[in-house]
Amino acid sequence: MITALYHKQSLPFLNGILSGRNVHPLEHYLQVGGYTMVKISILAGLLIFFCLLPVNWKLSCFIIFLLLSLLEMGIRIRDWRERIQYPKIDIPENIGWEYDSPLGWKMEENAEFTLVSYVNHFWANIRVNSKGLRDEEYAYEKPQGAERILLLGDSMIVGMEVSKENVIDAQLERKLAQHGNYQVINAGVRGYATDQSYLFLKEEGIRYHPDIIVYAFVENDPLGNVTVHRPNRRFGKPHFILDDADELLLEGMPAPQRFKKVNLWEMSDPRIENLYNDALMRYLNYRKKPTLIDSIMGDFLRLKIFEWILMRLGYFKYTDLEIYHKEFPENIPVWVTDYEWEITGAILQKMSELANAIGAKFLVFEVPSVSDEERDESRLQTICKKWKIPYFNMNQKFKSYRNIFRPLRFIYDAHWTKWGHQFAANELYQELRRRGWV
Repeated sequence: MITALYHKQSLPFLNGILSGRNVHPLEHYLQVGGYTMVKISILAGLLIFFCLLPVNWKLSCFIIFLLLSLLEMGIRIRDWRERIQYPKIDIPENIGWEYDSPLGWKMEENAEFTLVSYVNHFWANIRVNSKGLRDEEYAYEKPQGAERILLLGDSMIVGMEVSKENVIDAQLERKLAQHGNYQVINAGVRGYATDQSYLFLKEEGIRYHPDIIVYAFVENDPLGNVTVHRPNRRFGKPHFILDDADELLLEGMPAPQRFKKVNLWEMSDPRIENLYNDALMRYLNYRKKPTLIDSIMGDFLRLKIFEWILMRLGYFKYTDLEIYHKEFPENIPVWVTDYEWEITGAILQKMSELANAIGAKFLVFEVPSVSDEERDESRLQTICKKWKIPYFNMNQKFKSYRNIFRPLRFIYDAHWTKWGHQFAANELYQELRRRGWV
């Protein structure tokens, strides 16, 4: 208690309470040591209650406490063994990134590194080729008789959480082998939105002479399309705006390398920027002053048995995303989402036109969101109908999947497991076959 009081710098509060100098002693009492005094009071009350129980009730409580203690010990031993297998390594979001003036960032050419996650139990060795793709080396010139499929997208497509042979492109290529010589090139990069995928396609992707271009859309792409710099991200990026004639204009070239406030949002529209930064500041202030319930919950989560029970009940599913989204405005104005989607739709139209110009087929693949919303038709699907862009999703099949021993997503993460990549590859293969493209 004394240690907690010292580190919380609450000794003046305690002295004030004991000397009677405080005007609001109860308020100060609740604040002492980050609610340490309140917790001690609760424990003291529980101890007094235990002492008043009949002898047989005391014995029952003791046996339950002993069993829970043994279970806690067993879980901690298992936890210790797993930490040896999956050592905790501080992995920055931008690992493997390097600055790129047209795109903002790309994967570092010829890089090799390892991603390890204790909570999600994965260990993946990453190798990047000489052109900055997590794939084998491909010459720009297409071999005679070969068909090429180019996959565009973000971290869902690049699949850095699983080994290379289990990523969607490798699994799709194996399925297509029975139909001829198909090369599936993975051009996904962590953090990319629609705008960067389009710029990559325009400057680099078309050099591979793809026959089919598949763009994997993720639900945070519209936000990414109006973002110049995300808080604490190493690099920023160029961005598109719409002129008076609703034509796309590219701004911020070359991509910025330095930012005055790296811990804040920088957006293409100052009004949206203020909206998101206000929400971020509220979130940071909330983290500095947690409530009593938050503090007690934090103490409970230090018990492995409590964490294990909640995880089995699904409480922790995508917890990191739920916490992350507290940094965002709770009620985003309609005009903001309309603008984000307007930019997104215009970029998709340009991608489709570029694909048609080089004689390639273009498909928009909507990655299932982590939310459980059931929608008859997504906004993306409506945009694709408007511009006559081929569209495909696997939302219903993905959400109806029930194999708990082969989960499609990691427990603490929205990214696909190797079974998620296998599921997506199979669905994409079926869609390409249905359309008669392969």
